[in-house]
Amino acid sequence: APLSDRSPRPSPARRTAACHSDLDLVGRSQAFIKLLKHVRRVSNTNVPALLIGESGTGKSLVASVIHQHSSRDHRPFRVVKCDTIAIDASDEDPWEHANGGTVFLDDITDLNWSLQTKLLAALKIGETRLIAATRRNVEEEVAAGKFRDDLFSVLNAASIQLPPLRDRREDIAPLTQTFATSVYSLNTPVKFSTE
Repeated sequence: APLSDRSPRPSPARRTAACHSDLDLVGRSQAFIKLLKHVRRVSNTNVPALLIGESGTGKSLVASVIHQHSSRDHRPFRVVKCDTIAIDASDEDPWEHANGGTVFLDDITDLNWSLQTKLLAALKIGETRLIAATRRNVEEEVAAGKFRDDLFSVLNAASIQLPPLRDRREDIAPLTQTFATSVYSLNTPVKFSTE
C-alpha cells in the first residue's frame, strides 16, 4: 500500500508512554497485557499467590506490585529467599514479623518439608498474605515427593505465569527506554531498535 494510505506511526515517546501501566510495570506485548490482568485480579484479593517463571522474569517486582496495590499496602512487605534458609532452621518461622502484611517467599520449592508443613499451618491462620515464586515445575516437584501437594493446591488457586523476555520482544524497547530514563534522567527519549 502507498505510504499515504498508512496511518502515521506514533513517535517513540508516545509508544513508550502508552506502555506504562498504573501498576508500575512496563510493556506492550499481548503477554504483558495478559500479565497485567492477572496482577490486577490477584491484587484485589487476600488469597496466597504463586508466581511461576524463569530467573529474571521479574517475579520479585510483580510480588511487590501486588502488595502495593492490595489492601495490605500499609503493612510490611517482607522478602525471604528460601534457598538461604538453613536446613535446620530455628523455631522462628521465615514469615514471622510480617505484622499482617505480605511475605514474598522466593524459590519456595527450596523450602524443606518441615518448613512447608509450618507454612501450611500458618496459611490456615491467614494473618499474613503469602506470595510465593518458583522457577521450577511445581507439579514435577510434587510428583518427586519434594513439595507438599496440599501446599501446592493452596498456592495454585491464584497462580501467574511470567513469560521470559525472549517471548515478548516487543517489550524490549519500552523496558530499555524506561531503564535509560531512570538511570540517566534523559529529557528526550532515545530510539531503540530490537532488529
